[in-house]
Amino acid sequence: MEEKESLALSTLKYKEGNASTLNENTEYVTDVVIKELPSGFKGYPENTKISYVPMTFEEIEALNSSEMDPERAIAMLLKAIHCTTLPSYDLYYWDVMYVGIQRKLLAFGDTNGTLYKRCPKCGNLVSKSFSYTDLEFKELEVPALPMRMELFGRKVEFGLLTIKDILEIDPNDGELGVYARLIRNIPFEEAFELVKKATGSDIKKLRFADKQLNYGIKPFFVNCENPITVESPNGKKTETCGQRVALEVRSPFEIVFPEDELSQFDEIEVQYG
Repeated sequence: MEEKESLALSTLKYKEGNASTLNENTEYVTDVVIKELPSGFKGYPENTKISYVPMTFEEIEALNSSEMDPERAIAMLLKAIHCTTLPSYDLYYWDVMYVGIQRKLLAFGDTNGTLYKRCPKCGNLVSKSFSYTDLEFKELEVPALPMRMELFGRKVEFGLLTIKDILEIDPNDGELGVYARLIRNIPFEEAFELVKKATGSDIKKLRFADKQLNYGIKPFFVNCENPITVESPNGKKTETCGQRVALEVRSPFEIVFPEDELSQFDEIEVQYG
């Protein structure tokens, strides 16, 4: 199975992930140092330092262009992230999403969004409005990385998905492809074949590894307030559904990139003359 390099990766690799923004003349832009990450910096080389360049007007205008595709937008984000020990595309996916949200907050202040999901009980839509400062990340709970287990008759090391892993995932591989990319000490093609043929306790271990390495944005929980009709001794009656529903940010890329927030002028203070 041949892996194809994504546009985002090929865009970055010409400069090993450390250009700052679209314009190289950014000496007047100060990096913002990241002091905490959802991963807790676990698994990164010792003394890793990560920082980012705030969004520039040039970048915002480019991101709002109708010609901007998702992979180029991701490449721009990664070029704005500086790491002292690794190329930015080798940083963990949820760490990159966290930095992206911090950049957006710094550029636009707190903004609002809405999540939607169908209630599993009544089938109607449930919604939750939130502000970006309400977003909480579930921190990685494993004590250290990599996580090691005996699988397939050999020692296997598991780690977190990087942004590079996410960009290279082939939807045709399904969940098994994701499991294979969690394996860090075996080439992907070989790991994928091993995962596909896993049996017995190996399947249990793969699922355990996936659960242990699962972290990210915490879901919002709301009670469904849609009306439903139920049977009662006195006939049919209408009451509130009441089902507890978890609403998750399923596509973090949508909340990381601006949606023309700079076109909203309500809060701008101006003095003339």
